Amino acid sequence: MRISPLFLSKLKGLMLISALVSESVVLVKRGKKFKGLCPFHNDKNPSMDVDDTKGRYKCWVCGEEGDIFDWEKKINTGGDFYAAVRGIAGRLNEKMPDDDSLPDDKKNVEIVSALYRAQYLYRHGLAKNSTAVDYLADRKSVV
Repeated sequence: MRISPLFLSKLKGLMLISALVSESVVLVKRGKKFKGLCPFHNDKNPSMDVDDTKGRYKCWVCGEEGDIFDWEKKINTGGDFYAAVRGIAGRLNEKMPDDDSLPDDKKNVEIVSALYRAQYLYRHGLAKNSTAVDYLADRKSVV
């Protein structure tokens, strides 16, 4: 079965990679990124970065890197991409699409991906900006 790029973009926009990785690795916040021990080699010092802004992880020792689907494949589903997508969708309570009825239009995929990334930045970034929160509180807007 072919999975729509729009559905994959939606899942990436809804799932924080740090939340997924922290299910199996202890992560410590360091600046804008998280650090942790890499599960792909015998790691004694935290060498893996997890970046929610980019939606990616990378080990600077063994070179393993990827996104939420790569992590799910390597850690939880044993290398099956479709099972990884189902696992992520299940965690997010998203129904897997029955068929790929959407057109394979690259422009639409890029636009939808940008919209999901903007939604993510707005939802997770706004609450961290005290100036913006104060401004919205003065306007009696909901944060």
